[in-house]
Amino acid sequence: MSNPSTTAARLASGLVRGSRACAALAAASIPDALVLGGSAALAHGAWLLLPAAGWLTGGALALVAGILAARRG
Repeated sequence: MSNPSTTAARLASGLVRGSRACAALAAASIPDALVLGGSAALAHGAWLLLPAAGWLTGGALALVAGILAARRG
């Protein structure tokens, strides 16, 4: 049976590594989330002016995002 203090130290170390990995993942996802939110707000604003414009704007933004994603990776 392992020492309880050793087990607690391993658990704490694992939690620190896990939290750093989560923070890195969140930091990498922030730009994509901002672009997605901005695109949704733009399409919704266009829809408020004219419903067809919202669909056209959303489709155009989706095409641009798809092209950029294909070029990136």
